[in-house]
Amino acid sequence: MLAIRYDALYHPKLNIKAVRLFAILGTLVRCPKESCNPSNDYLSYKSAQTERSVERNLKLLSDFGFIKRESKPNRKIWILPSQNKGVL
Repeated sequence: MLAIRYDALYHPKLNIKAVRLFAILGTLVRCPKESCNPSNDYLSYKSAQTERSVERNLKLLSDFGFIKRESKPNRKIWILPSQNKGVL
């Protein structure tokens, strides 16, 4: 079963494709301090979005504090803990 954080699911400015992408990233990261490095091509395939949409939605997730991205020297993505107390 796939669990999606409540604050991401009901965030007023995230579209459903960004939420889907966040859920996919959640399956790739096993613990909070671990990062993942999927390609845009892989995320595009798994989320049924274009690579441009993936990039746009990763930026949305980053801007609203759901993920942290690092691109140099190798791409890494971390899922950040929820800012809402009591929310998983």
